[in-house]
Amino acid sequence: MKYFLLAVSLLFFHLSVSAKERILLLSDDENDRQQLLSLQPVSLATDTLNLVLNQLTDEFDFDVQSAPISRIDPLLDRHENACVVNRVKTPERQAQYLFSLPIHIFPNHRLYYDPSWVTISAKQLNEQGQLFSLQALFTEQLEHKLLLVKDKSYGRYLDSQLALLDKSNTLYRSGGDYYTALLAMLERRRSEYALMFPATFFEQTGQKVQGKQIRSVAIAGNPTYILGHIACKQSEIAATFIAKVNHVLKQLYHDERLYQAHVRYLSEADKIHFKQDYRQVFHSPD
Repeated sequence: MKYFLLAVSLLFFHLSVSAKERILLLSDDENDRQQLLSLQPVSLATDTLNLVLNQLTDEFDFDVQSAPISRIDPLLDRHENACVVNRVKTPERQAQYLFSLPIHIFPNHRLYYDPSWVTISAKQLNEQGQLFSLQALFTEQLEHKLLLVKDKSYGRYLDSQLALLDKSNTLYRSGGDYYTALLAMLERRRSEYALMFPATFFEQTGQKVQGKQIRSVAIAGNPTYILGHIACKQSEIAATFIAKVNHVLKQLYHDERLYQAHVRYLSEADKIHFKQDYRQVFHSPD
């Protein structure tokens, strides 16, 4: 009997030592519930996250949940040991949450349109072929509309530009698979323009929407890239998790797999400028 009790005691001791900490991972992309922690390449954001998360499954038990953008912060604040993926760092967020080092770098948002029925005049572009401003474009094209994702931040610069637009010039799309919806609306001529990441556009369409060539234009003054992080509610377990994430990232920054997880979703034109930005960010992370 005493050997049985000893065996039971050792079993419970082993389970208590080896029990993994549970981390709630929140995403505004409903596809992440199936795609995070997988080995199948699907997108720039997911593939780069998986390079990190799949190295930590022996130490953490991940519960992946999706929610609309407007609900992410309330869920993050409500649950213990909760983190959100694909988070842009701002001073306000950094004061409240724990941030990892950068996990991925996105070439920044561009303005997408179908040139078969939408024309941007040369006077709207600078010498580098960039759009002077969204406000100037829609001042000239009063009836045109811009497709946006509801409650999404496009970064400080673009957010300030979008705030200057008349409400009649904007259409908002919500829901989990919103980029697919944006492209469908653009193709159906529900709107003249859409703001998207080049990588997301490439993932969705391979640069074409039902055989129609879609073009894009960069916006002058907008930073060339935007960084994505994991951000967590402050807790002891979350701090440990972020430290583990950063340890993995420091190794991945010099790993060809991380670079390939980015460029496989970029057009040849985007790759030219991307390599310099990638080296700047990941070889000298701050």
